[in-house]
Amino acid sequence: MNKSIAKNGLSLQEGGRVINLCDKVNKVKSMKRVVKIFKKIEKNIKVIAVGDNYNDLEMLKNSDVPCLVFNDRFKLDEIFIDNLIISNQPSPLGWADVIKKALVKLDYNS
Repeated sequence: MNKSIAKNGLSLQEGGRVINLCDKVNKVKSMKRVVKIFKKIEKNIKVIAVGDNYNDLEMLKNSDVPCLVFNDRFKLDEIFIDNLIISNQPSPLGWADVIKKALVKLDYNS
């Protein structure tokens, strides 16, 4: 099965109870395209990016509020991202943790 997946330009990522079928889409490029669309409607947009893997770091560097969810493979002294919000909890609790911290940072009151 993995050969068939790779032959079609895809990859399979497994973690815990989740299996992701992925393509080669550049996350930063995709994020910027979505932001550009939203900025046509609302100029004052802040991007909260949440990642939990090394392939997310470039996306985090290009966001307004970068959030990193705990992953025991990370060596934090090797990650150089300004204003990084870090959860000390793994997924799924870590995702909720960093989003709450990001909303506080942005002073979001809704």
